[in-house]
Amino acid sequence: MELKISFSLVDATVSPLKWVYQLEEVGFQGWEIVGEGLQRVEGEFKERVKEVYQTTNLIISLHAPLSDINIASVNERIWEESIRQIKESIKNAHEFIEDICVVHPGVLSPLSVQMPDRAFEKAITGLQILCDFASEYGLRIAVENLTSANMLMGRYPAELVRIVKGVNRDNLGICLDVAHANTTKTL
Repeated sequence: MELKISFSLVDATVSPLKWVYQLEEVGFQGWEIVGEGLQRVEGEFKERVKEVYQTTNLIISLHAPLSDINIASVNERIWEESIRQIKESIKNAHEFIEDICVVHPGVLSPLSVQMPDRAFEKAITGLQILCDFASEYGLRIAVENLTSANMLMGRYPAELVRIVKGVNRDNLGICLDVAHANTTKTL
């Protein structure tokens, strides 16, 4: 398997149309769309993504929305809205996505830090729903390791393995963010 290097810019306040056509020139094979802010795949931007898809050799992947999204929330309405927004992002971008949608495993809130097992259950259930939804479009979900910040889930390999085993779906894997792993000293 040949390694392919993609570019992602979490600054969703800058239009990627200013730089996306330069990615191949500087050696990138892919572009990870961060599905929020100016990179939310809808309307005019969706048309521009279609042009990139049709006119470049870039492999496009999707990073699901992450700001204020928490698939591990023990607040049912927040959890439902988080799942809804990620599903909407997948639905809007699926036709351009080669294979992968990256999802964050969740955040512990002041309430869920008191019941972390419940938060892990919510993350697992959420990922099962998202995997089933993504499979309808032939896509895989990759749950991403996060930084060493105390409230984040999926910081350490054992947490990710626990989540992936709990989800038990063939279209779920792990996205290894080496910068994130470096903060936890697990690389």
